[in-house]
Amino acid sequence: MKRLIIILGLVLLFVGGSDARKKDLAGQVENGVYTDDDYGFSLAIPDVWDYSIKKAKSPVRLVLVKKQYDIPLHFQHAPNYTTIPKVTVFVDTSSLTADQFVDSILSEGFKSKQKNNIFQEFKNMFGNFQLKKRSRMSAGDVPGVRISTQLRYNLEVQRA
Repeated sequence: MKRLIIILGLVLLFVGGSDARKKDLAGQVENGVYTDDDYGFSLAIPDVWDYSIKKAKSPVRLVLVKKQYDIPLHFQHAPNYTTIPKVTVFVDTSSLTADQFVDSILSEGFKSKQKNNIFQEFKNMFGNFQLKKRSRMSAGDVPGVRISTQLRYNLEVQRA
């Protein structure tokens, strides 16, 4: 009788735990389209990208990593020095307009928990980065701002 109760308890724990794990994710992918449960947006995922859905409580909702990519000519001799193309979908809310929000992120004097969370996820915004491009964009009918940054670094390569 004890064995039956233990086995039944383990089965319930396993089934309940697997359902909870599915509910903890930020969204789901069906037919190549990611749909976010909390924010209600959807995003088509091309076949050439792998995806990883993150936890529902995280501002990082989805990470896309390109399956196959070309190595730049200047890295042909050392392909391990290239970075794998990756897209991180970071979603959060703010009372600021898109322009004001980007200005606050780029400002050295502005401090906030939200800014720290963004900098943790996007390492290329650490240190002495340069703003390369700023342009207007839209996500559906929501206006936005796109920025591109560049971070200079030195990499010493040992020659054999």
